[in-house]
Amino acid sequence: TPLFYAARNGHAKLIRFMCAGSNRLVVADVNKQNKSLESPLIIAVRYLQIESALALLESGANVNIQDEVF
Repeated sequence: TPLFYAARNGHAKLIRFMCAGSNRLVVADVNKQNKSLESPLIIAVRYLQIESALALLESGANVNIQDEVF
């Protein structure tokens, strides 16, 4: 999804835009998981995208979600 792409590639501004409650076009689910049960936060941290991770945390990402590797 676009949020996973943004998390993976360090697009923190895009993450903030997609997660903003005032944005009527797009409101992304920061805790959505892919087939491997990874969340955007897991992806951002795995690929060392610190600004993306911080943007996700500011947007309410759950730090307790575990992927299937854990």
